[in-house]
Amino acid sequence: MLGLFPTYLPYPILRTVMKDTIIEAVQKYAEGMIAVHKTNVDVYLHNPAGIGEHSDVTEAVIEEMKKIAEYDDVLEVTKKYWS
Repeated sequence: MLGLFPTYLPYPILRTVMKDTIIEAVQKYAEGMIAVHKTNVDVYLHNPAGIGEHSDVTEAVIEEMKKIAEYDDVLEVTKKYWS
């Protein structure tokens, strides 16, 4: 059977590998989402007239920053408890 984790590893080691892989995936996902929302803020700041559906650019920037903060919290938790 083909899989991500080798089946020949003892269970405690396999469990550690799986845990590390999942935590790494969570961190990369959070980093990617931060990059997405940071890019949105940059677009709002450099070209606010180009965003037609947002009449209140300031509010839109605040909402994007809240999303960045949320994913930054996820990163901090993974580093604090699983590093």
